[in-house]
Formats: sequence, structure tokens, C-alpha cells
Amino acid sequence: MLHLLHVIETDVLLTIALVAIALLLFRDLRREAQDELLVESVKHNEATLDGILARLGKPDVMLVGPRSLRSASEAFARDARGEMVWFNVCLLMFRPQALFDALLAPALVNPKVVAVQFVLDESRGYPYFLQQFGNTVWNAAVGPTLISFDDAVVGVAAGQAKLDEGFYLSRWERATKSERKLLEAMALDDGAPSKIGDVVKRMKKRSQSDIGPARANLISKGITYSPEHGMLAFTVPGMADYVRRVKST
Repeated sequence: MLHLLHVIETDVLLTIALVAIALLLFRDLRREAQDELLVESVKHNEATLDGILARLGKPDVMLVGPRSLRSASEAFARDARGEMVWFNVCLLMFRPQALFDALLAPALVNPKVVAVQFVLDESRGYPYFLQQFGNTVWNAAVGPTLISFDDAVVGVAAGQAKLDEGFYLSRWERATKSERKLLEAMALDDGAPSKIGDVVKRMKKRSQSDIGPARANLISKGITYSPEHGMLAFTVPGMADYVRRVKST
């Protein structure tokens, strides 16, 4: 097309150039106007959202993801006031100095926190135990909207009694006399997996083959299982404590 420009009059060529420049300028002006409208719309929406959040106030419950758990815990302990109650606590979590400084120290140095209480996880994370303790704690509570620490203590004790009468007792009664002797030997490990060799010595047997039938029967009944070679463990938490309680009565 450049080869044909010499046949076009200069005035016409200038007019075409001016029209093209005008069109480009008009396009740019429209873009700037649209950008300004978009910025104003975003600012208006942000202001509206901030106003809604301000009127709502702080939420009673917040969902915190794993990546934000430490920062959320630190912020909560730093801004807390009055009495703090930590539920489902495993005290071993505070053994590393770094975790103690990050999770617990902010609450201890907070002058607005007057007391810190820890409620241990009596259910040991077992779903049926959570249901049982939740029911008995709820029944022990005085009011319908408040469960105190004393209510939790009474409710857990009542829940433990119900577990002894049904959950644990049914397993104990399924075991024969020789199998119960094996359970008693395992209970000395406080719920941790037992070494078969240690169980043999405690039962004063000569070899592992002497307890083989009882071990196999307990596994088939779902009372114990083998987490790894040469080990034996209870299938449910708290069974070792129950066996010791039954043995002492």
C-alpha cells in the first residue's frame, strides 16, 4: 500500500492521518473512563463490605486452616482476657520450647488473662467415647447454655462408669480365663503396644508358642491386634486401665 501513497493527494492523506489519530485518541479516552469507573466501583464495594463487617462484629466461631493455625492461636492468646480454657489438650505438645513460646507463652504473659485451665482429652480421640462423654457431660450440666468445668468432671466420671458397664465389660466377658491372663500382662504397659517377649515373661511361660492360641483368639475377637511383628496392642483406648481396675477388684 505504501507504493500507492504517491497517487493520493497530500490533503487527503493528511485528513486520513488526522482521522486515524482521532480514533485512537477516542479509544484511549474510553479505556481511561472505563478504568476510572472500575476503580470507583471497587472502592464502593470495599467500603460497603467494610461497613457490613463492622456492623456484624467479631464472629463467635472462626474456621482456621492448618497453615494459619499457629498465627491464629498466637493472636487469640495475645488478645484474650479473663479466664482461658484449653480443651482436648495433650500436655506433650508444650514440651518443645518453640511450641511453648508460640502457643502458651502469649497467654501467660497477657496481663488481661487471669487464669488458664486445661481440659485433657479423656476420649483419646475415639468417636464412641466422644459420644458417650458428650452425652453424660450434657446431662450433668446445670444450665442449657453453659457447661462448667465441674460439669465436665462429673460428666466424664459418669461416662467412664457407663463405658465400664458396657463397652469394656463386653470385651472382657468374651475373653476366656487364659486370654484374660494375657490381657492382664499387656495392661502393665499402660496402653502402649506390648512386646510378645515381655508378655511371655510376665505370664511365666517358656516360649511364645505357649501363648499363641490365646493371642490368636484375642485378635480374632477384635480385642487386640498386632501393630507390627512381635508386638501386641489393644484395639480400643483405655482397655489397659479397665483391665487393671477389674484385676484390683
